[in-house]
Amino acid sequence: SYQVEILAQYAVKSLHSKKAAIITASDCAYCEDVAATIKKSYESYGGKIVYDIPILSNQKDFQKVLKPYDFGRVDAIIVPNQEMTSARVIAYLLKQGINKIFLGGDGWRTLGNIHKTTYGKKFSGYMMAHWAQSHKTKKSQEFVRAYRSRFKMEPTDSAVLGYDAMLMAGEALLSIQNGIYTRESFKEALCKLKTLSGVTGTFIFRKNQAPAKSILLMKSSPHGFVIDKILEPVSNL
Repeated sequence: SYQVEILAQYAVKSLHSKKAAIITASDCAYCEDVAATIKKSYESYGGKIVYDIPILSNQKDFQKVLKPYDFGRVDAIIVPNQEMTSARVIAYLLKQGINKIFLGGDGWRTLGNIHKTTYGKKFSGYMMAHWAQSHKTKKSQEFVRAYRSRFKMEPTDSAVLGYDAMLMAGEALLSIQNGIYTRESFKEALCKLKTLSGVTGTFIFRKNQAPAKSILLMKSSPHGFVIDKILEPVSNL
């Protein structure tokens, strides 16, 4: 996806990573998809994947599977898994004294489980997020107020992405000129979209690819992940 393309670019170009290990839950389709994209992108920017290590999503003991690898050969460790799996991997490595740059996608989320599982140990972690409440744009603040009023709870990033998806659908439906609303006419209208301004930022639609969109680069801190940079989309990535 676009966000992990950006993460790979940032790792190589800005964090100056040259060699990385990647630890992927092989029984997780999302994780495998993220891993494949980030491996391809990381190497396209000049980095080298030294180790490609499979694990399982519910694995808790990493001694046998990770101990044989010499992580001194890498400067970054990519953990493209869901939050709790990633948390257990990072916690194990930190306990072994292996403290590299850790990289992950939106599966890490920002709910704090990684920091809880690592018992507050300081580490250099970067993840990509579509949205965070701390990103206080006008649209984001309006959405949060409306969501709280309607549902009496805090919105998640999934709720915001769902809202932007419906905005996208609405834009496509409004663009259908002949009043014939079919699956095909809707698909054609979606394909003709060029840009969209949503709660999570700007979308730029690209042919036969995921949209380029605004992404938050989140950095680990003692109190959880905080926004480090706001990366705006370019259409020719």
